[in-house]
Amino acid sequence: MIVLLSQIISLLQFKSKRIHTFIEGEPGLLIKEGQIAEDSLRKERMTRDELFSMLREERIPNTGEIRYAFLDLSGEIGLILYDEAAQKEGESTLNDSSSGGPQVLG
Repeated sequence: MIVLLSQIISLLQFKSKRIHTFIEGEPGLLIKEGQIAEDSLRKERMTRDELFSMLREERIPNTGEIRYAFLDLSGEIGLILYDEAAQKEGESTLNDSSSGGPQVLG
């Protein structure tokens, strides 16, 4: 019975983008043009410290290097970076909340 239900749900997801999105969700946009999308962070139930930790794991010291950052359905972060010459002003990912807040770098 469970196998049959699973196959029906898979078929419905394949046939309908709306059903697929409802069941699986969509990647969340966390950073746009170097700026953190605070509403998206809340929607994803993610703190700034968690985001900064994920960025440090990807060796990103500043949000100004990021054109777009997405939280993929797998829970991994997907990044589209600026070329070095096009980087924007952003926030340092190297500080945590105990150090008095983010440091803005230019």
